[in-house]
Amino acid sequence: MVVVGHGAREAGWQARGLDYSEDIRLDIAIMVAPLCIVLVVAAWFVPSISLQRLAELTQQAISEPAEQAQPLPESLGLQAKPRPVIAVDALRSPGLPRSHLIGSGPELSREIVMLISTGDLPPMPLASGLPVESPPRYYWRSSTYDRYIGSGWVTSEPQVTSYEAGQLAISSTVQAQRTVRQRVTLNTDVSALVYAAGTLVAADQPYQIAWRSNRDMFNARFLAQPESYRADSLVSLASEEQLRGVRAEYPDWVRERYLSLPENVPERVLSLARDLTATGRTPYDRAVAIEAYLRTYSYTLDLPAPPAGRDVVDYFLFDLKRGYCDYFAAAMVVLARAAGLPARLVVGYASGSYDFMNAQYVVSQADAHSWPEIYFNEYGWVEFEPTSGRAAIERPSALKQAAGRGGALLEPLTPAHTWWGDLGAALPLATLVLLVLALPAWLLADLWQLRRLPPRLVVGRLYERVHGLGKRLAVPMRAGDTPFEYAQSLQQRVRQLAPDQQRRTIVDASTRELSQLTELYVRTSYSPYMPDDIDRWQALQLWQRLRLRLWLVWLWQAARTMRRRRP
Repeated sequence: MVVVGHGAREAGWQARGLDYSEDIRLDIAIMVAPLCIVLVVAAWFVPSISLQRLAELTQQAISEPAEQAQPLPESLGLQAKPRPVIAVDALRSPGLPRSHLIGSGPELSREIVMLISTGDLPPMPLASGLPVESPPRYYWRSSTYDRYIGSGWVTSEPQVTSYEAGQLAISSTVQAQRTVRQRVTLNTDVSALVYAAGTLVAADQPYQIAWRSNRDMFNARFLAQPESYRADSLVSLASEEQLRGVRAEYPDWVRERYLSLPENVPERVLSLARDLTATGRTPYDRAVAIEAYLRTYSYTLDLPAPPAGRDVVDYFLFDLKRGYCDYFAAAMVVLARAAGLPARLVVGYASGSYDFMNAQYVVSQADAHSWPEIYFNEYGWVEFEPTSGRAAIERPSALKQAAGRGGALLEPLTPAHTWWGDLGAALPLATLVLLVLALPAWLLADLWQLRRLPPRLVVGRLYERVHGLGKRLAVPMRAGDTPFEYAQSLQQRVRQLAPDQQRRTIVDASTRELSQLTELYVRTSYSPYMPDDIDRWQALQLWQRLRLRLWLVWLWQAARTMRRRRP
């Protein structure tokens, strides 16, 4: 655009008979080339900038926090009906192994979904003959559900908060936890959900968390689906002794959300919950009693869909008496709430098989799982395993719990290395290299262009450039000054900027070169003498040396100005 525009201007000047300097082309190239580079680099990075993220940051900056803002219906004295987020819509994203919803039907395969390494054990070939330590058992959590509606699960409407790579989403506020850093490599398209053991703390890529409240997470997802990621999370180390010592005291947000049940839950479900927990002295004893009872049911994937209008937990407990993980988990959550235990349903993946050779968990679609979690004051959410097709959970002993790292976080996560991130980190160095290479290229191009011009035009153009550098050195151009008088003013200014003897050597050389170039210009402009190729070559040699020395003088001037401005 600049080249075409300037070409049109030159054509207009020529048509009107106006004289103009052809140096304008070079000046425009000097200014436009860096601008073009900046625009190209900006265009390279713009697609990786999330406009949604920018909009969210703007909204957060200008809006009131969600917990303090008063909704319009409440301000009018009305109670708005909550708009739930249906689990089917949230979890039936392309690539998920199944929806985890009651009645959705299992769709299992042995296709590997992800590989997860936690660093708990080193790589250990089984053929080495060394004793093999059992790897820790994890549940890779993705989403949690708080509302049972008889036919499945929904979540109360969450508020989405965005986090930068490595930014902490929570800090540990409960006891007997340790931090797990997992590296997850995704083998299939399993959506942008974040899978992590226990409670997510941070991830090495920009992510979002849907919060039901400031301590109640629905799920987390990345802004763009990665091929791999690292995540820090907190897992419980609470022993049976510790959990038995917890009393039935819960925060308000736990009681209000995780003890509620629909009014139409059949009475026989509530009676069963009371019968199972009647002899339990502590919340943990009551939870274990429910878990043990459900583990007597048969595990099977061959099931008919529940009858329309039936409460699925009632149908599972009293009619089917067999099922898969969704039935077991839903039943335990409902029975636990009926017995006064805060509970929620969680979906994600079970631990998977362990590859000792590569020290990683191999998680397949067949490991898709749902399980209940029960809230214990001071220890947070604790997993239970009522599904008879899975091994029972072994709680850590008090000794193992004491050996854990507690809630202390590891070294902060650094953002994931991506090709655009690496390019961005190398951009300053690349720019410097580009400038270093661009200067010699520009000097050679300028010399080549001048050698193609007639000798008379070259001498005049070089003298104009001397005026340009003199202007940068603040040398006045008074009306009526001859070229020799202007050269004398420029020489005097150069001497002022070079006080020591070493610099005077450079000043004397520049003075001599300036005098010779000025004399050649005067003879070319004010006499019938016509310069030849030798004169053009001499002028170019003088100019190349003089230009470098005047640039150096200009740098001295800039340094002196900066020193004067310092306080």
